[in-house]
Amino acid sequence: MSLLDRRQAVVVFLAFAFAYFFAAVLRAITATLAPTLTQEFRLDAGDLGLLAGGYFLGFALIQLPLGTGSTAMARAR
Repeated sequence: MSLLDRRQAVVVFLAFAFAYFFAAVLRAITATLAPTLTQEFRLDAGDLGLLAGGYFLGFALIQLPLGTGSTAMARAR
């Protein structure tokens, strides 16, 4: 197994850095939008927590078929 050349290493690093940044934004979006959501939809703290939990539950559930699908596609190559 050979090491990545410099260009490939930069591409891999940038891909993982973008994925990390995107995950951090997804975690922070509820806290960022909390004042607007509570005001516009008249939500209390419990409702906002339920909304955030539902969002992350949906996000977690979609990981299962995506992970299985990506594994199947990788094997097909």
